[in-house]
Amino acid sequence: MTLRFDEPAWLLVAAVVVPMAIAGARWLVSMSRVRRWACIAARCALVLVITAMLAGATAVRRTSNLAVVAVIDASGSVESFFDARDAEGRPVPALDAVRDALRPALTPRGPDDLRGVVVFGREAFAWSPVSRQDPFDAPLEPRVGEGTNIGAAIRLARAMIPADATGRIVLISDGNQTAGDALAEARTARGVAPIDTVALRYRVEAETVVESVDAPAVAPANSPVNVRVTIRATGPTRGTLTLLNNDEVVDVSPGEPGAGVRVEITPGRRVFVLQTPPLRGRVHRFEAVFAPDLIDPADPSAGYFGDRVAANNRAAAFTFSPSAGAVLLVDGVGGGNPTGPGSPLLSALERGGLEVRIVSTEAMPTDLLGLEAFDLVMLQNVARHALSEESHALLAAYVTELGGGLVMVGGPESFGAGGWKGSALEPLLPVLLDLPEQLIKPSAAVVLVLDNSGSMNRTVMGSMLSQMQIANEGAALAVESMDKTDLVGVIVFNSSHRVLVPLAPNAQAEETAAKIRGIWADGGTNLGPALRDAGRMLDGVDAEVRHVVVLSDGKSVAMETLPTIARSLQERGIMVSTIAVGDRADTETMATMAEVGGGRFYRVIDPTVLPRILVKAVRVVRSPLIREADFDPVILRTGSALTDGLPPGVPSLGGLVLTQARPEATVVYAMATPSGEPLLAHWNAGLGRVAAFTSDAHDWASRWLDWPGYERLWTQTARVISRPPADRRQEFTMELVGNRLRLRLDATDETGRPLDMLAVPGAVYAPGGVRTDVRLGQTGPGRYEAEINAEEVGTYVAMLAPRQGGSAMAPVVGGVTRSGGAEFARLESNDALMAAVADVSGGRVIAFEELGAASLFERAGVRPIEARTPLWPLLLPWAVALMLLDAGVRRIAWDRLLSRELGATLRREAAAAMRGRGEQAAAAADRLRRAETGVARHEAPERGPLTREDAMAIVREQAERRRAEREAALRTAQEATSPATRALHDRGASDESPGSDIDEGGLAAAKRRARQRIEEQTDGGAGTERGI
Repeated sequence: MTLRFDEPAWLLVAAVVVPMAIAGARWLVSMSRVRRWACIAARCALVLVITAMLAGATAVRRTSNLAVVAVIDASGSVESFFDARDAEGRPVPALDAVRDALRPALTPRGPDDLRGVVVFGREAFAWSPVSRQDPFDAPLEPRVGEGTNIGAAIRLARAMIPADATGRIVLISDGNQTAGDALAEARTARGVAPIDTVALRYRVEAETVVESVDAPAVAPANSPVNVRVTIRATGPTRGTLTLLNNDEVVDVSPGEPGAGVRVEITPGRRVFVLQTPPLRGRVHRFEAVFAPDLIDPADPSAGYFGDRVAANNRAAAFTFSPSAGAVLLVDGVGGGNPTGPGSPLLSALERGGLEVRIVSTEAMPTDLLGLEAFDLVMLQNVARHALSEESHALLAAYVTELGGGLVMVGGPESFGAGGWKGSALEPLLPVLLDLPEQLIKPSAAVVLVLDNSGSMNRTVMGSMLSQMQIANEGAALAVESMDKTDLVGVIVFNSSHRVLVPLAPNAQAEETAAKIRGIWADGGTNLGPALRDAGRMLDGVDAEVRHVVVLSDGKSVAMETLPTIARSLQERGIMVSTIAVGDRADTETMATMAEVGGGRFYRVIDPTVLPRILVKAVRVVRSPLIREADFDPVILRTGSALTDGLPPGVPSLGGLVLTQARPEATVVYAMATPSGEPLLAHWNAGLGRVAAFTSDAHDWASRWLDWPGYERLWTQTARVISRPPADRRQEFTMELVGNRLRLRLDATDETGRPLDMLAVPGAVYAPGGVRTDVRLGQTGPGRYEAEINAEEVGTYVAMLAPRQGGSAMAPVVGGVTRSGGAEFARLESNDALMAAVADVSGGRVIAFEELGAASLFERAGVRPIEARTPLWPLLLPWAVALMLLDAGVRRIAWDRLLSRELGATLRREAAAAMRGRGEQAAAAADRLRRAETGVARHEAPERGPLTREDAMAIVREQAERRRAEREAALRTAQEATSPATRALHDRGASDESPGSDIDEGGLAAAKRRARQRIEEQTDGGAGTERGI
């Protein structure tokens, strides 16, 4: 091991110790020699230690440890195309074949050999950390997402190699990357961790791929469109080509059976042109699907004619057609049934000449492109939990950024009663969902009992999120959806349990949510004690609903006692609901608990829906937020266009959801209750408009159905709140080029001239809902462009908000789809890329058949590494200790403990003390004898007061006594010391000796001189009196 310094220039500071030592030797002369040099040594050592830390002192040693990290491609292309077989030639899963071939090669050869495994697809994760343990104890069953990112896998493997070990990476892949840059990562690994590559070679002989679908970005309204479909086949095939428009089949073969086109394809590429009927609507997502024929219709297991993988048999494109948008009615009353209980509102809008599409909450569009086809969205008695949190954010973006309209229609499931408090839509509503605290008492007291056992760490559906993270987010959203007057408590349990949040009013919902999001999983599962504790928290609480919500994904200890506990809670007026997560949960016991506990049981197989389930589970019917009593609406004279021209004699309504008026002056209140609660209000929110009607449109409004103003009110509301017709002169196109998304806007004025110097900010929403802000730069006359990364599979939606000077122009929306199965579009392995990775990193190319015999732990070609250990953590405590030592040496006269005079002085003082006690005892006895004599001589005359002469006599007597004591002590000390020491002591005791404190500490000498002055004053006083 050697010592090195990262910043050697700091070593020059060490030179200061030389003048420091010289100065100390000259200036510290009042100290004894040993103390003086100890002080100098401590100060110099302190400076040297600090200098070493500043210079970056590091211990360097060469290491022979070798860590081999296997990087295994688990993408769909490997599983589908690689022909893996066992030793007997039977087909086996590709990952099993890789594991069996790699196991002997990863067997350590010596004590310094380490091994680890990375498994990757679109995402990479460490299947087994670097250690000496066998990484293949369990079968490889990764969920890595669709795609192949070799670069990310190499980067993770490099990060796993310990700092004190050399590294080697073994990449096992087909080389068909769909994201990242493998060569760039391989170059950074050169000289650090060479990459040996093992190509999983294949060449598919019978496969059909839909490579692309091309459609015009913009098409005239009510006109047909030609859609071009490109198909590539490696062999002859036949089947049916079908075209979908917004998930509806388009008849592209009029007059023939079926809506699709029968095609026969020879090896190579072929282009098919499909013509659509005249387009209706604004947004059109065309998707082409090729369905190959079965080889044997009687035996589907025989496969398809010329095709093996269905994932690469479809592709999509978008076309926008300028036209008036429709109204989307999301029906929470009748589930989207046009003839159901929610139909009166639908009929009124249609009679008013509006195009309306009614859907259930489950059928609401899930991206901005789906909403772009509508100018207005109406939520009719829709509860918060009926829509996903992503849908809430989607609606908010639709209103504020795309200028769409939103109307929330009341009912028992709407506004605050429907749990919309804390949602993304709450700030957009023109009314406040909170009520004054004096009007309501706690509606609900809810205790969440959350399982945080180790099994909750399982990842969900190929994502990087665990069940615990999703459950935490769902519970946090549930708390945020509750009213601030509700009582909320949280208990977490594994092998034991603890109260995370005591039961208290939900006034600090954000703080409670933050605590919930910080829950981590570990341990076993023991629900019983936590359930009992939840019941104790709710006993004696005054609330309309007392509710325990239990979430677990496993089987609890003593699970047979859980229904009994739930029944006892129900008997005490506490409702118990349960949520079983995953396929390993004890659903039977959880269902029984909910049944006997008077609550509801939810079984969740897909944990991604947990947030909605938890919000639904904690929501209660909030009677304080609902007033069901007849009242006569009041039309306010605010000039609102929504109530303009309504006929007189407004019928009464049977109820409403209570809200408060906002303080903002921009809110327009069109109708209210006689007591002043808002009934109909609207305002602008971002680029769009939002209205709120706090009663309903069918039940509480049953007397309105025959009123002539019913149709007029809803028609005017829809037209006023809807997005106005936009200027469609801007042409916006989106194009996928490799892993990049290219955005281009061509802007012109009404005469067709290019518009220059525009500011074009915007946002792109990835398939997962992640937003990326962009700004297009001008690249030509009226042309603005930008590019971003786009590696995920799915639909990308972009929204642009161009501005000319200080004026906002109409927003522009576009979309493009990266079809699934991109990795299946390459029908042979990329052996060239695998060889290039090995070459640029300094590794080897190994055939898969030779992998088992490969010497992966061979040190040849691997440069030994120097393990560097910074020493500052070791030196810092020493610096602190030396600093304290330096102060102590200078401030404490510790050297007296080392002198011979100290021992003699202690013995002398001890003898004097003993002698003093004896003399005091003798004096006491003498006083007693004199007292007895005085009693016997009672006839003697009594003394008078002491005179001055008596006082001076006493002073002289005391001075003589002290002098005698000192002389006696001196004689005793002289008798106990050597002649040489006695002579030195005699000189020191002499009043005339000028150097008496040379060998004493400064403080000791000062004390001795003070004693001498006192004694001299005492003696002098006595002598004066004697002279008198």
